[in-house]
Amino acid sequence: MSDAGTLQALALSPLDGRYHSKTSGLAEFGSEAGLILFRILTETRWLKHLSAAGDLAFALSQEAEAALGELSAKLQPLDWNSHRSSYLAWVAAVKHTEKTTNHDVKAVEYFLRDYLLKAGATEQDVAMIHFGCTSADINSTSYAMMLQSMHKVMRAELGGVTSRLAELAENWAAEPLLAWTHGQPASPTTLGKELAVFLARIDQLCFDADVKVRSKMSGAVGGFHAHLAGFPQADWSKIQASFLQQLGIEPSGLSTQIDAHDCVAEYLYKLAMLNQILLGFSQDIWLYISRGIFKLKKIDNEVGSSTMPHKVNPIDFENAEGNLQIGTDMCQVLARKLTVSRLQRDLSDSTALRSLGSVVGYTMLALTSIAKGVSKLDFDPQAAALELDRVPEVLTEGVQSTLRANGVSNAYEQLKEISRGSPLSLEQLREFVTSHKDLTGEQKEVWNKMTARDYVGGCEQITRSYLKNRNTRTKH
Repeated sequence: MSDAGTLQALALSPLDGRYHSKTSGLAEFGSEAGLILFRILTETRWLKHLSAAGDLAFALSQEAEAALGELSAKLQPLDWNSHRSSYLAWVAAVKHTEKTTNHDVKAVEYFLRDYLLKAGATEQDVAMIHFGCTSADINSTSYAMMLQSMHKVMRAELGGVTSRLAELAENWAAEPLLAWTHGQPASPTTLGKELAVFLARIDQLCFDADVKVRSKMSGAVGGFHAHLAGFPQADWSKIQASFLQQLGIEPSGLSTQIDAHDCVAEYLYKLAMLNQILLGFSQDIWLYISRGIFKLKKIDNEVGSSTMPHKVNPIDFENAEGNLQIGTDMCQVLARKLTVSRLQRDLSDSTALRSLGSVVGYTMLALTSIAKGVSKLDFDPQAAALELDRVPEVLTEGVQSTLRANGVSNAYEQLKEISRGSPLSLEQLREFVTSHKDLTGEQKEVWNKMTARDYVGGCEQITRSYLKNRNTRTKH
């Protein structure tokens, strides 16, 4: 085993171990290293912003400006491919300092101070690092940027899944499929329509939009106390707002020491809903596979069972199901925790937020499994047709509805008498139709030709209409 493989095997979390290759893109933002880099970026941008604020009697030296500009350019956006060696060195330096400070945000402040002094900055420059801030200001802003970045990574994976679902829904919009309600055969549908239902439910969550985040830079209890002590003439609400808006973050109007994390909780509840929709999708696909509606494409050299050579198991959807359940629970626990704080602040939110990357990570992991699983699906129309042929009784709904439309008040009861809880052949149903005095000749002709394969209502049209409108929305 390689050194990297050994380290992954020793990882406590499967996100960083077994599944590292599927979540590494997310880890660049949601890990502690990502958090440290976002903290450095926040401190860097805040110092630059203070220098640029016209109503402060403070200006950075040229050396400090140049050093901060270099840091900011490398950190916004985070680009591990281009700056990995620098990032790792900066993170290592911060972690080394934290061994002494026993305070992670203060270690970032000292890192930036040392970085600027080495670049030729003045004592006046470094005196303004972290000015007016509490740790919560830096953390809240950093986590906001982290969530924005992780959302974009997860959104790209989700977009791949929904694009494939839209394609399959279009391809199979007319393919008849037996529906099951209460575990019993029900009115037929189409395969494309059932896939489009999940697509529409995902679409309504609007995960294709940027995530709404909020933060504050208003100090120890949210009142700009230290800010006004240093520069009483400044409009600190305006300075805070312009700083955060430059980062794509909404400023909190009122806060305690912390922003209330309501935006983060709102995102997590929405993520939990996405997880549950994907969970239902994974379970349904699993059931379609078990019914033979879908066959799984064989992958050379893959093994389905350690003892049964014939097995091709739906493991991707099972993996997704397990990880979605974990992710949902974590979303709900974290969302509930983050919206409650004792008085002006306690530290439990800081501890809880450290799991934010893992929470999004389980959704990301499930999406990669679903994408892989969907790529293996092979629809078997013959299996779907044979299943429909075994249940001609599903046509009784349509026949009794035709009779109702003709004014027959007990039409439901008539069909119930010949079909409920007992076998009904297609021939028996057609005999009922042919002999019924309240059906017209044209209606009898229609129902005597009808099979369960044909009785799909407007499923195809509904599906194609939704997909057409969806394509229009996507283009605009």
